[in-house]
Amino acid sequence: MWRYNFVRNVRSPYISLSDSVRCRKEYFGGILFNTRTGTMMDVDRGAYLLILLIQTMGVVDVNDLDRIWFIVYNKHINRRVVIRIIEKLLEFKMLVVMPNGRLNNDYDVSSNLLDQTRIAGSDLQFISAPETIHWAVTYKCELDCPDCYVRRHREDFTTELNTIEALTIIDKIADARVFQLAIGGGEPLLREDILSIVARAHERKLVVHVTTGRYQHEPAALRELAKYIKSLQIGIKQEELLAQPENEKEKLIQLIAMTSELGLDIGANLMLSNSTLSEFEHIIDLLAAVGFKRLTLLRYKPPGDIQRWLKEKPDEYTLLEFERKFSKTVDTYPDIQFRVDCGLAFLERKLSPQTAEAHGIRGCTAANRILSIAPNGSIYACSQLVGQGFSAGNILEDDLKHVWMNSEVLKKYRSFRTKKPFKYSDCGQCTAKIHCGGCRVFADDALGADSGCPEPVLSPAKLKKYGKEDLYDTILDIQESIGFTNAGFPYASFEQIQGWLEEEFYPKWLLRKEIRGQQL
Repeated sequence: MWRYNFVRNVRSPYISLSDSVRCRKEYFGGILFNTRTGTMMDVDRGAYLLILLIQTMGVVDVNDLDRIWFIVYNKHINRRVVIRIIEKLLEFKMLVVMPNGRLNNDYDVSSNLLDQTRIAGSDLQFISAPETIHWAVTYKCELDCPDCYVRRHREDFTTELNTIEALTIIDKIADARVFQLAIGGGEPLLREDILSIVARAHERKLVVHVTTGRYQHEPAALRELAKYIKSLQIGIKQEELLAQPENEKEKLIQLIAMTSELGLDIGANLMLSNSTLSEFEHIIDLLAAVGFKRLTLLRYKPPGDIQRWLKEKPDEYTLLEFERKFSKTVDTYPDIQFRVDCGLAFLERKLSPQTAEAHGIRGCTAANRILSIAPNGSIYACSQLVGQGFSAGNILEDDLKHVWMNSEVLKKYRSFRTKKPFKYSDCGQCTAKIHCGGCRVFADDALGADSGCPEPVLSPAKLKKYGKEDLYDTILDIQESIGFTNAGFPYASFEQIQGWLEEEFYPKWLLRKEIRGQQL
């Protein structure tokens, strides 16, 4: 029989699944999500069987695991493997030790334990439901931020869900066993029913995060909101922060103090435009001074104004310079947790695939781990890939599980790494193609290679000039995709398109939409 202290730092032989942990069976084993810490873990079949066993029995004596495993599965467990699994699960607070724990009076191996812990075989090669759904509850906003990507498609959505419809789709999301709901916009707090929405999501055991552009909140309203959400993420208006630092800092200091008093997690989103990168150290210093402990860096996405894009889009040199400086910034502010969005996954491209996998780094997860919902309920692979031709359905009208499993749009994005536009590009030949893969927003066809990656990691045999097409062929391709009048003339002239492409490419799939709109 094992001694209970075979696992380091275990003060008792009794272990239990944390009451903060939600589990979901998957084709590879299962996903564990700690709702308190936000940690998400994929575990293999053996580890998930162990979790199910502990969950089913409630509290388990570790000294008894081998006996239980043999009764249920007719084989002994590998002691070293189990030690490693339990230590890892304790480290990430998936399991808890019961210092004064004791077993139930009816503690024993029930006759139906095998059925309760069975993991059925599956032909799926993707998870059974999204981990997180991003929901823009409205595209309305009281601000006029020049870099807001919503400007690209705001006019495509003239309606948004009413309260009853919003509550209905929350039930659908919860029934699909989604873990997290990230609410944004537009400005989500403009919705008069936002408290009803987050309250229903909380009631249905969804972990809710809200992103807002507001620095100032009524204390009573924020207190009510804090009852139902896990975190509040603040979109930083960096130009105003730099222009009026003392005024903006005071607002943020007051907001952080309010959230701290309410026990509400708070973080900041910072978009990496040229203007931001030129003052990056100064901006981080200001945000650290007001008390932010979590900063999420966002890749600069194409706004509605192409000229703004040409001005603010960082070039390859700027991104490489930022990459070199960023590690120093992280060391300078050890109390701040820096995160990057999936569009900046290339910052982690030099990690080995094994290290990336061990840390859960997956790069682009559109239609793989996440889904996006527009204000009218339309379903998209990603909140950036919105508009005609990208919709996978409507959550109000369609069964969410059916859409997730069967939508051709989602299948296309789920498998983009296997498609020719990606596979035979430098992006597809990069050693980080699995844990990075680039961002589809920057692909000319919204599916293939990320033309904005500053430096793909290629083997010597695969080094070549990256992502440079012949300008003439590019313009002809765009002309053909935009279309021609009945008389055979192109909607956009050669010179007009050449003007758009004069500096860095604006993604062609967005350019086509922009030019079509001008011709209507």
